[in-house]
Amino acid sequence: MGDRETLKSVIAKGIILREKLIKEPTIEMCDELLNIAIEAKTIGLQLKHQHGILLGEELSIRATYEKMVLEEDSDKADSVYERIVRAIKQAEYLGDQDLILRLYQTRADYYSLIGDIIMEIDTVERANLILKDHNRSLRLIKLYGEFITMLNSIVPKKNEEKMIADKTMEANYKCMCELQMLRNEKGFDYEGYIKKNHSLAFRVYVYCGVMLSNPFVYEMDSKEQKIARDAFELAIEVAGLIGNTEYLCAAWGQKVGSYYGRGTAQEKQEWLDKLLFLKDKYKPKEHWIDETLADIENAAHIKLRNSDLGVEEPLNDQ
Repeated sequence: MGDRETLKSVIAKGIILREKLIKEPTIEMCDELLNIAIEAKTIGLQLKHQHGILLGEELSIRATYEKMVLEEDSDKADSVYERIVRAIKQAEYLGDQDLILRLYQTRADYYSLIGDIIMEIDTVERANLILKDHNRSLRLIKLYGEFITMLNSIVPKKNEEKMIADKTMEANYKCMCELQMLRNEKGFDYEGYIKKNHSLAFRVYVYCGVMLSNPFVYEMDSKEQKIARDAFELAIEVAGLIGNTEYLCAAWGQKVGSYYGRGTAQEKQEWLDKLLFLKDKYKPKEHWIDETLADIENAAHIKLRNSDLGVEEPLNDQ
């Protein structure tokens, strides 16, 4: 009969092998981990140690999952999922956060396997609430990007437009939060990451800047307006990190377009000068600066006519 120290040793050996299996899965390693799991559960049963039994069960679940993937045996999928759900409930009852995180990892991988991106995101988010980890943040950023692409591909029915818009905004905002977490994490090579993933980061920052700066939706002193200002600065930073002048011009074009109507006379002139400088220096292929300049010209024309008549709203041509 084994003792508690033996149980700890077996579990520790199993956890090490588990991590190795996830990185380089083989059938042989799956079988080896299954044997370790059986040993752990057997000792746990002998000791009537429920926690030890559950630790062994988690190892068994991971080994079974990896073997199922390698053998492409979809018949086992429902059984594996049911075991994951039961084990998570027991782990939550016991309060073992490390065990919960390992089970969440397997559940997220399971959802990835079956293509359920919404539940995969939900599971990784739950894990991140327990313990922030840059690897989970990297996974979430990738998932949010895929989810945003999926949402953008939907042609919504009339009654779905707001729901799709809200989900798109939420995904972009959550993605921005994870990007900021990586940016602020000591030791993480944010610049190197951005150089490889600049397209998603730039699009997310600009989207959040434009949407959250809307004065008709958010009060000027609101949290959302502050986030929008940060988002535009982060987009401009991305442009600088990779030396992309198209990004730089697009970010400034969108930023000025979002803020020009509420700026002071001095701010408006500074923004206008900035856009004209960028347009002259870089001659961007994209249309953002030209569109904003056209909007400024039209708005200035309307403002002049309205101010002459002492009204605020744009007038009809009648």
